[in-house]
Amino acid sequence: MRRWVVDSRRRRRQWRRLPPSTHTRQAGTSTLTEIQRAILDFERYWSLSLGAKDQAIRDQLGLEPDQYYQQIYALVDDLEAMRYAPTVVNRYWRWRKVRYRNRFRPRV
Repeated sequence: MRRWVVDSRRRRRQWRRLPPSTHTRQAGTSTLTEIQRAILDFERYWSLSLGAKDQAIRDQLGLEPDQYYQQIYALVDDLEAMRYAPTVVNRYWRWRKVRYRNRFRPRV
């Protein structure tokens, strides 16, 4: 079975054939916690909302914005998060890639 995985040596995603133990799971089981799923759901539907995002994070999730962003960036490399909310994970992965390229780009 082929899945997207992050190649940490090259800092890019690529298709790779994974061993069966990494992509098979029991039906109904998930390694994501309730708060991680809530974060992914919040980020998925945030574009439909109005108002300050920081205040919405505090009100709806009970987290400080710093904690929220630490957790969401940790979810970028999680395969279970990719299965749960691929558009959110891909969006943050692209943003991280752009920031990484800009940080280490040769300056003229």
